[in-house]
Order: sequence, then C-alpha cells, then structure tokens
Amino acid sequence: MTLVVDATSVQRSPHYYGPTADVFDPTRWDATNTSSYLAKNKGRQGLMAAGLEYPTIHRPERGAFFPFSDRARACLGRKFAQVTFVAAIAVVFRDFRVRIRESEGETREMAERRAWRTVEDSYAMLSLRVTERLPVVFEKR
Repeated sequence: MTLVVDATSVQRSPHYYGPTADVFDPTRWDATNTSSYLAKNKGRQGLMAAGLEYPTIHRPERGAFFPFSDRARACLGRKFAQVTFVAAIAVVFRDFRVRIRESEGETREMAERRAWRTVEDSYAMLSLRVTERLPVVFEKR
C-alpha cells in the first residue's frame, strides 16, 4: 500500500490557513498582522520548521506546513537545499525573467489564466508534478 500525504493540499487548507488559504498572501505569516488567520495560534506550541523559528513569524499548527518534513525524519539537506535554491534562482534571474508564452491568438491575460489552471490542476507527491506542459519563456534582460 502506498500512502502519500498531499503537502500542497494541506498547506492550502482553509482548516489551517483560513478562507483565503488559496490566495498568495505573504502577510499571513507576519506576526504583526493580528488579522491573519494564523494569529489564532499565538502562544500555542506551534510548528518549528526552517524559517518559522523567528518570533516575527506566525506559526501554523504542527502538521500544517512541512516542505522538508519534520522532527526525526526531517530532511538532512534542508539548509543546503534552501541556500542552493536561493543561489540558483539569483543567478538565473540576474539575467532572465520568466513569462508565460501566449499561444497564437491568445492575449497575455488568457495565457496567464490558462497557466494558472494548469498549476491548480497539478498535484504533489514528493515534488510538484504538473499535469501538462506549462509553456514559459526565459527572456534575456
């Protein structure tokens, strides 16, 4: 039997993140944002994970955020992966920007909606797997 925890769904669950769980809102993590759904966890024993160790960050409930797993089975290479990712992204985006490629007869807005549907229809196992090709273009700056 294979059991897969869908981290993407858990980490976008209204149960843990409120009615706007699907909205990209970095301010939900800001401890000064008292209207954040995560503010209800203040003072509770919350999750400790990379990036959540600071008092300026709201912590979700344990089990609601696990990009590198947690506790004894946590990823040993977590910090290395995070630093490597930031370095690689910095190098790529120093010289390039990414945009969605429009199909013939398609406006930019239509292409972005199509791309967003593609991402929403994707699923995660150990990493994100998109259900169809996502046409992006790297353009030299």
